[in-house]
Amino acid sequence: MRVSRFTCTLAIALTTALWACSDDTMETSSRDDSPGDPSSPDNGTTPPGTEPDSSLPNDEPDTGDTAGEVTDAGAHPSGDANTAETCADVDCSALDSECTVGACSPTTGECVADPLSAGTACGDSSDTECSAPDSCDGAGACLANHATSGASCGDTGDECTVADTCDGAGSCTDNGFVTAGTSCGDSSDTECSAPDSCDGAGACLTHHVTAGASCGDAGDECTVADACDGAGSCTDNGFVTAGTSCGDSSDTECSAPDSCDGAGACLANHATSGASCGDAGDECTVADTCDGAGSCTDNGFLTAGTSCGDASDTECSAPDSCDGAGACLANHATSGASCGDAGDECTVADACDGAGSCTDNGFVTAGTSCGDSSDTECSAPDSCDGAGACLANHATAGTGCGDASDTQCTDTDSCDGSGSCLANHVADGSACSDCADPGGCDGCDMGSCTDLGCTEFASAGGYTGCEALPKLTRCPDISATGAGLSLTGDGAEDVAVGFNFKFYEATYTTVSVSANGAISLGSGGSVGATNQALASHTQGVPIIAALWDDLDPAAAGAQVYWELMGTAPERSLVVQWQAPHATGSDPVDARAVLYENEGTIEVCYVDAGMGNAALDSGASATSGVARYDASSALQYSHDSANLADGLFLRYERGSFLSADWEGVPSGTSIVGMDGWTSWIGLSGSGTVSSDQAANGSNSGYLSVTGIANDTFPPITSGRVTIEANVYLTDTTGFYFFVCDTENASTCVYDQYFELWGDLGGYPVSAAGALTVGSWVLAQMTFDFDAGTLSQSYNGVTVGSGSTTMTGLRTVAFYGEDAYLDDVRVYVP
Repeated sequence: MRVSRFTCTLAIALTTALWACSDDTMETSSRDDSPGDPSSPDNGTTPPGTEPDSSLPNDEPDTGDTAGEVTDAGAHPSGDANTAETCADVDCSALDSECTVGACSPTTGECVADPLSAGTACGDSSDTECSAPDSCDGAGACLANHATSGASCGDTGDECTVADTCDGAGSCTDNGFVTAGTSCGDSSDTECSAPDSCDGAGACLTHHVTAGASCGDAGDECTVADACDGAGSCTDNGFVTAGTSCGDSSDTECSAPDSCDGAGACLANHATSGASCGDAGDECTVADTCDGAGSCTDNGFLTAGTSCGDASDTECSAPDSCDGAGACLANHATSGASCGDAGDECTVADACDGAGSCTDNGFVTAGTSCGDSSDTECSAPDSCDGAGACLANHATAGTGCGDASDTQCTDTDSCDGSGSCLANHVADGSACSDCADPGGCDGCDMGSCTDLGCTEFASAGGYTGCEALPKLTRCPDISATGAGLSLTGDGAEDVAVGFNFKFYEATYTTVSVSANGAISLGSGGSVGATNQALASHTQGVPIIAALWDDLDPAAAGAQVYWELMGTAPERSLVVQWQAPHATGSDPVDARAVLYENEGTIEVCYVDAGMGNAALDSGASATSGVARYDASSALQYSHDSANLADGLFLRYERGSFLSADWEGVPSGTSIVGMDGWTSWIGLSGSGTVSSDQAANGSNSGYLSVTGIANDTFPPITSGRVTIEANVYLTDTTGFYFFVCDTENASTCVYDQYFELWGDLGGYPVSAAGALTVGSWVLAQMTFDFDAGTLSQSYNGVTVGSGSTTMTGLRTVAFYGEDAYLDDVRVYVP
């Protein structure tokens, strides 16, 4: 430290120290040399920022090297007595401010602004949310101490008020209110309160519905309407008191007046379903009952004819019965009604007395004329015998009568002992040669020798057809004796054949007669109005087409008749169509006769005219026979005017050794002659069904003679065709073989035909000829006269050769993973 040889006097004005210096004292330390002496300043450490600057007297700046020590850096001579006078009478108060003190520099004698300590109060002393009291910054400035812009102040803000903020200049800015309608408070939207919203003045409005406004249950007869309470809630006002009247006030057998149940429901108070009401019921009246819905159901009366009262059943009184209107009828026959003896020419008819009894009225007097009054070669007039019988008085059988001619076709007439004169004609068709026809005569017809010629026109599918124009109609007229069918539109009606009728491979006991001039075999069939060529027909049933066209048996005067004629084993079923075309009025007369013996069919066209050239004589019709699948059809005519009036057609059925197994129920065991079985479960649709899959992998053996129940001698001449629809499920194979014996267990497999290749078939191996999973028609043909055989798939020949067969008696079938459909055998 350097020691100056002068004395400094600190004068304090306000809070600022002023230095006055003289040469009388020398401060050598930082301590006060004269404690308690106000004229001796404290030379302690000078606070930072209060050191005298270089303007002190003698230009000796404070170097700051020693705390509280003023160093005279001037160039005055040491110990100069004028130094103390440098700041004398210097007034620096003009530099005084809130944060500075004017001071004289002892070295220069100039006034300087000496800053007050940082934090010294100054300026505005207000203490608000946006401004603290002002204070010195220690560098001579007075700081405003305002809160930063955006600091919170004033209103803190809520749902409807925007929070106030400081503006950074010491003021609090009022930011106002949220826009009117802004959501606030409770957002519930109910019948009694809409969601709360701001009013734009800082309040949140509740928007409650006024007290008493409707809400909740609207109220009805048994429920009190709910209402808003004005505070936003809906008050449940409960229900009307139990037992209060409501709904229907009717008080009937089936319903008491409705009433409230105290829980808001209106009880119907109906009687239980089935409770008695109305009519109590008796033998002919059904008791009425409540329906459980308040009404009494009138259950009406017992059906007319229902038994009641007296059950006696006599000629003069039927059992009592209800009349359908609630009354029990006695059903006595009227007085005079027939009973007992019916009465005839020799017996007085008995009669009912009207009270249920029958009165016996006796017999006619003996000798009274009766019966046939004819007096002929074979019978005198009939007469009563007095005991109720009419005596015929016939001539003895064999007595000569009538025509005495005795020719090739008739013998002399004679009485038959029953009053008739027998014509004694030779059987129709018997050979004769004494007629005048230049073409020659070949048969008797009703006693006359005539030309019955029937010329073959075609042969197919086991049937042979022939045609003729005979002098007499061969098909009987049954319009006066046959039963009429109730046919309308394109309908059909089932008719019992009356015998076993053979058609192709199958046997039928029922046929369905169609309105459209055709017969379908079996029951429930129908033939449409639009005729088709038989080789491609799609009717799905076997067909006998007499005159297949759009006929109208429901027209005025039209009818279709049927009649079973003859006695076993030579019965016949006759069907006769007398009906116009659906577009015309002139009726045709076409007849079909089905014969019991071997299934022969005859068709007669008595009148094929329809009054329109486009329809006449079969111009729009089909004639012929066909199986259900149209295969092997034998057609005479299709849309061709060649069904002349008087035309006679005959279809003669050949011998079929096997049955057609189409339609046999799945799982049915068909037992062959030798006990072998085959499972047949096919529809012929061309796909394997689930029934087929369930039938196992081996379709077994099948003896045709056993199936058809026919026994026949070996066939040694002519052509035999064997065919079957086959479906293969793998490559194992299928074949059928023929035998010359009836017992297949001893059969020599002289020939068999293979549909695949790995069974070693003879004479052709057809490996690769088929595709697994497809249907194929396999055929094997033997021509015994030519000694040849051939095999084909779907009509394509795949093998031929010479047959070594000496005869044919049995045909059998075998397959592994193969299925059969429509097995057929055609023989000479």
